[in-house]
Amino acid sequence: MKGVCLLLFASTLAVSLVAESPAAGLWAGRFPDRLPAVTLQVKDEAGRLSGNVTFYVNRSGEIVGAETRPLIHPRFASQVLAFEVTRPSDGETLRFEMRLVNADEGELTGEGQVVKMKRVE
Repeated sequence: MKGVCLLLFASTLAVSLVAESPAAGLWAGRFPDRLPAVTLQVKDEAGRLSGNVTFYVNRSGEIVGAETRPLIHPRFASQVLAFEVTRPSDGETLRFEMRLVNADEGELTGEGQVVKMKRVE
């Protein structure tokens, strides 16, 4: 009986160690005029984060384009998801952070911008 309890405890501990990151999911941010600004897809595969981000181009209140880039070196610590992306025009690495405000809201900062994010999935 003691061995069974120990095995059950070890199994529970192993499952809790690979729990999904609080940042995992689909997040969306909007411009002040309510048009889409950014969509962030974060995946957690056994503790390894990956995903992509789509930035929308807004001109005169209309979305005129979008660019999707893979997340580079995504990591989550202290309620902050940090990642980089490369700018397609020149390959420069751009750094971003999304600080979780609660389980379904965050603030994405980068390139001098702050966008309020909401979990949509």
